[in-house]
Amino acid sequence: MKAFFSPKYTVEMGDHVFPTMKFGLVAQKLLKDGVLSASDIIEPTPASREDLLLAHTAEWGDKMLNGTLTERDLQTLELPYSPQLLLAHRLAAGGTLLACREALESGLGLHIGGGS
Repeated sequence: MKAFFSPKYTVEMGDHVFPTMKFGLVAQKLLKDGVLSASDIIEPTPASREDLLLAHTAEWGDKMLNGTLTERDLQTLELPYSPQLLLAHRLAAGGTLLACREALESGLGLHIGGGS
């Protein structure tokens, strides 16, 4: 069984309502309980700009990728933007894509993370 996960999904955001450490805790639990072995976990690659533009406008995607968000954009985002957060979300999107492809090939695709 393949599961897609990256420890880089965890990003320190203080007391934010979205605790990113939960993804690592789920991975640890699946390993501890023997549901997965370490060899089952595959670290995804970050989603490409082209992949991101399947769900976002070029303007938004480029602002995120270049770190040129306006104050209004940051309010819309509702997350404290950082290069680490951007990487975490690109990895998570990449993990979702890989899990979907795996599901189409084998009938089961697991992603231990958000679908950002």
